[in-house]
Amino acid sequence: MNKTTITKDFENKRVTIVREFRAPKSAVWHAWTSAEELEKWWAPRPYKALTGSFEFREGGHWHYYMLSPEGEKTWCYVGYERIDTERSFSASDGFCDENMNLSPDMPH
Repeated sequence: MNKTTITKDFENKRVTIVREFRAPKSAVWHAWTSAEELEKWWAPRPYKALTGSFEFREGGHWHYYMLSPEGEKTWCYVGYERIDTERSFSASDGFCDENMNLSPDMPH
């Protein structure tokens, strides 16, 4: 059985999501750490996630945009902070522009 636990810390503007899957650990890890796999499931339908650049490493990033059915692009940035291979990772996520400049008017 899959299980999801979400912890919200509004004071520090943090959300922690723990998800357990009934699948091989290597397959789940690959789905979260490969741009090609993330593009298959990350965006809410009917949007698509398309990668601009991707480096899954501490200090690396995923720069992508969500493409709307009308052709509008919403750029996003995930900055990878800590990685414990095949166990966990932490990242910071926010909206940005096509040059990876984070938007000061949107959540991060």
